Amino acid sequence: MDFIFQASKLVLGDTITVYGESQEVIDLSYVNEVLEVFDMGYYLLTGKTPQEEGWIPRILTQPEFEAVVDECCPSRPELKRALGFCCLLPESGGGLELIVRGNESLPLVLLTLAHESGHARQRVLNPEQRAAGLATNTGAIREAEAFAFEVALVRILGEATGLNVSRLPDRQEIRSFIDDWIAYTREDVYDLSEEHNRGLLLLWMAVLKDPTLEALGRELRTNSILSPQSLFLVHQRLVKLPAGLVEDYAAALLVDVRDYHNTLTSTLSKRLSRSIPFEGFIKYDRRPALVP
Repeated sequence: MDFIFQASKLVLGDTITVYGESQEVIDLSYVNEVLEVFDMGYYLLTGKTPQEEGWIPRILTQPEFEAVVDECCPSRPELKRALGFCCLLPESGGGLELIVRGNESLPLVLLTLAHESGHARQRVLNPEQRAAGLATNTGAIREAEAFAFEVALVRILGEATGLNVSRLPDRQEIRSFIDDWIAYTREDVYDLSEEHNRGLLLLWMAVLKDPTLEALGRELRTNSILSPQSLFLVHQRLVKLPAGLVEDYAAALLVDVRDYHNTLTSTLSKRLSRSIPFEGFIKYDRRPALVP
């Protein structure tokens, strides 16, 4: 975990060593290291392995990733630019396959595995939620589920290793990122095309408004952050929602967002510290910093 936290290396890549006029290409792979850390975090959080829950992760090179997209999803070439996606159901059976592109940094690949595994659990545990498209309240709830699981897994690894994955470096670019997201919650909350931003906001509103999560709301207000176990409970709550109730559930959460802007701003601000170095996951993806 410490190696992944500090590294800027690619999970799958190559390096060229020059000896005089000759060149030797050495393939580098850190797939096993990333999967070992990911599997441990998954087990610490759920008590099971991905395979036991009905799916497996696959990390591919860029050409392999593009070939899979061409074969499975010829109508969606934009997937070739994605970090990963969930999921394939191989014709041979054997469960769902979560596909991640490996020519990225170790921290980003680990975050992608964790995020897409949140989607995989929804596909396995409540496939009816999948029927609605992305630009819907249900699409935003699915992103909320994925963000909750992603960050719960990272936070439980942080607890196990003593590495900081929750507090944020007090830098202008981080404050600007938080300010931009708060501005989104004031102005564009009903834009259905913003399923990722809406998913993050729905996580906050579920914790702060859902009566079944009242204890977690108190925890968030007291500690300014949820424990990994509490965040996993939010993930489970959303995954279990009957598909027919999701649209109304999400709409009810968003009806009075402006009343909670001060809570959102003050809670995120309390995680900022000038003593926190700019390293680890925050260097590669800032969205997990916005999770309750």
